Amino acid sequence: MSDKTEVGNEAEFETAGAGPIGVRETRHRTLRSRVIAVVVILVGIAAILFAINRYQHRGYYTPADAGYVPGVSSSSGSQSPSTVAIQDSPSSLSTPSESIRASASASPSPKVSAKHSKPKKSTPPPRPVMPPAIMQISLDSQGITAPVISVSTAGGALDVPADPKYVGLWDGGARPGWNRGSIVIDGHVDSKDWGDGSFFKLDSTPMGSTVTLSYAGKSFRFKLVGRRVYVKGQGLPNDVFKMDMDLRIVLITCGGPFNAAKGSYEDNVVVYGVPI
Repeated sequence: MSDKTEVGNEAEFETAGAGPIGVRETRHRTLRSRVIAVVVILVGIAAILFAINRYQHRGYYTPADAGYVPGVSSSSGSQSPSTVAIQDSPSSLSTPSESIRASASASPSPKVSAKHSKPKKSTPPPRPVMPPAIMQISLDSQGITAPVISVSTAGGALDVPADPKYVGLWDGGARPGWNRGSIVIDGHVDSKDWGDGSFFKLDSTPMGSTVTLSYAGKSFRFKLVGRRVYVKGQGLPNDVFKMDMDLRIVLITCGGPFNAAKGSYEDNVVVYGVPI
């Protein structure tokens, strides 16, 4: 009797203990499931926010004018620094790759057109072979550095480097260290084959940010003071390529809404800076 009772008591003890342990395990599994669900939701939200940020910075919005155009008086159609405060607002630039061709000549009357590159392939084509860089440009606030090659005019148009990671210095313009003229540099927004271009975030770079040119063993810094958006169909104003003025830097890329029917962006974004 006593042996059976002891066995029975032991069995009852084990059975009684199994309940709470099972409940705890179930609760732990439920808790783990909830934690996993929360993590998945947070990852999803982060992905959505990332996508929204990419969308906004890849364009479809026309960036607002800001600041002033150095060297251009109000009488010529642009606002002067004495009457305009430096302001900035969120803006965004465009997407698929383009070939920007801003017209420039001895008496430049700039004009810009653009077209899509070939549709993106699963395996991007080899990058084009580029000539040696003559200097380097850094958009300091964006953490972007790009090699600069020389570009010239052909048929009344200023070429843009084929590789979107490169930007082009107009060979008819000024150079760092000069006292007068416009250092004109153009570049792609991005490429469907090779991703973001070096001027991908140019339109959203705040006024007051610095740009550094590394040239001939020296560094030349400029402060961005103005941004203007020009409709491509109307061309760029002559003042963009102006040389008879104190030294400034002029950065050009495409922006504004993308017109899928035309395969081009509607606007050009031009950002101006002065030496500091």
